[in-house]
Amino acid sequence: MISGEPARFRDPAFAALLGAVFTMPCSFPVSRVFLALAAMAVLVRGIRESRLPPVPAVAWCAAFFVALTCVVTLNGVNPELGVPKLRKLLWFIGIPVAAAVVTTRRRLFDVLTAWVIGGAVLAVYVLVRNPLQAHAAWQAGQFDTFGAALIDAGSMTNGQRLVLALVAALVMTAIRRRERRREWWTPVAAVLVVAALVLNLKRGSWLAACAVIGVLVAIRAGWKGAAAAVGVVLLALCLPFVRVRLAALRTELEDPHGGRMTMWTEVAPALVRRYPWGVGFRSLTNDMMREIAPDVEPGRDHLHGNIPQILVATGWLGFAAYAVWMLCGLRDAWLFVRGTSGRDPPQHLAALALALMLVALLQNGLVEYNLADAELVLSYGVLMGAAAAGARRVRAGEAPRAF
Repeated sequence: MISGEPARFRDPAFAALLGAVFTMPCSFPVSRVFLALAAMAVLVRGIRESRLPPVPAVAWCAAFFVALTCVVTLNGVNPELGVPKLRKLLWFIGIPVAAAVVTTRRRLFDVLTAWVIGGAVLAVYVLVRNPLQAHAAWQAGQFDTFGAALIDAGSMTNGQRLVLALVAALVMTAIRRRERRREWWTPVAAVLVVAALVLNLKRGSWLAACAVIGVLVAIRAGWKGAAAAVGVVLLALCLPFVRVRLAALRTELEDPHGGRMTMWTEVAPALVRRYPWGVGFRSLTNDMMREIAPDVEPGRDHLHGNIPQILVATGWLGFAAYAVWMLCGLRDAWLFVRGTSGRDPPQHLAALALALMLVALLQNGLVEYNLADAELVLSYGVLMGAAAAGARRVRAGEAPRAF
């Protein structure tokens, strides 16, 4: 039996999970391999010891949602489209795996550290790749201006992954300072991530970052932290392409032009009335949408938001299951934050990071369909599983031995 903090890296399940977390921001195929190895290690140890780790309620909620989604898709309008894509939902296995192995405060710190390093790698990639790609597209005459090309080079998925990495970097910087370990690389990682987040030019990610970092600053930082946050925002607003992106928000809301407002106010209500039990996972087609609203952008096959997409895909019952699942995840995060308040400041900061990262995903999910985004499914799983493990430790009154 592996026990004790110095031995945590010799635990194959935990080592594999760290590999998954590190590669989540920059290479999700590799991250899937590591997560599969972690799941197998947990299963093998459970068989060897004749006891499986406790499965948290949030994992059972996820399992029910996935099972219901499978049934709806098999009986949906386009099972030939949806059924092959159901395998994406398998990767929510990260919830019970993370709950089984992130069993101590030190392991949680290691997970957040791996997240920061992976996020820094992604940030460097975005800072190099986006301008080069935009310049090439501009020179090729695909765009009238370099700014327009730079906007097109941005990735919604990368934007969300950068927000998660930023929260982790700021929190790990604060934890290191509390432990009187003034490491230089966590602040540098935070700066890189902020620069990449701005250059990625995705407004949903900006709004999510401002919201969760604003909460973090209000709770944990003094006036210097608040001034630094305001300074970063003002500096970003000095960039012309940032102002262009923000100015376009009004057009997005006032002129539906087949975009989000059309999908949310016309397409989704009509489909829910027509298919109250759901059309099936990833079974919605552009033709179905354009039959209701002909001006919907060609090629679009989802509704730009978790709530309308899940309601249309799985019906009212599936949406209720989704809501219970997310509320369960938020409950675990809140219990972990509340239970560590005043008792263990470093772990309280780590718990707060998990909560804010999950909130950031859910907030971005209001304007992007990120629940089944292959790159973000893994993040959902690790966050919910780690929060459930933390809540379990709080209820037990002490950190359990590593499974």
